[in-house]
Amino acid sequence: MAETGWLLGGSAENYGGGLKSWVNPENVLFEGATSSAIQDTNVSGLGQFLYVYNFNYNLPVGSLIKGVGVRISVAADSTGTRDDQVRLFLEGEPTGDNNRIAEYWPTSNVVREYGGSSDVWGLPLTRDQIIKPSFGVGLTIWSGSKALCAVVYIKMNIYYEVDSHNTSARDNGVYKKGPVFIKDGGIWKPGRSFVRDNGAWKS
Repeated sequence: MAETGWLLGGSAENYGGGLKSWVNPENVLFEGATSSAIQDTNVSGLGQFLYVYNFNYNLPVGSLIKGVGVRISVAADSTGTRDDQVRLFLEGEPTGDNNRIAEYWPTSNVVREYGGSSDVWGLPLTRDQIIKPSFGVGLTIWSGSKALCAVVYIKMNIYYEVDSHNTSARDNGVYKKGPVFIKDGGIWKPGRSFVRDNGAWKS
């Protein structure tokens, strides 16, 4: 199985309703930044989504999505804050499973991991959906008391396999040699590989 590696998003903003918004949401786009996205929950209840997107994934044609992992670095200055929703965004809207962690946020910084190599968040995810700039992830929090809540960064990793039945041999306008499969009695078997050379197909 292949993976994209843990990437930071390119855009971040508040989304949806909620009692409190995130201050400086764009701070989560930089690992190791001296500042964070902050939500000051001076009243108990729910906040807006911190929506991170534009991950600029470059997945090969024929990729089959096997899982999505998310890492969020969080901390709060008092106890009583927890995840409310952690969801993927498709077409700019939250959808799929809520993969929140039930435990309360710690008062010292910790990286929480959601999803994984075999978790597609209850969605039939496709390559075309994931390479869109609007694909991303969102977090909302709930607090039962006043707290200063910080998100340092949000990263995402896509786990995928390339469909071996994809016989396309064209790469950026150039035909290259690659594995080609043929169907024999309803079973896919390796066949000969061909490349295009000056208008002629050669093995």
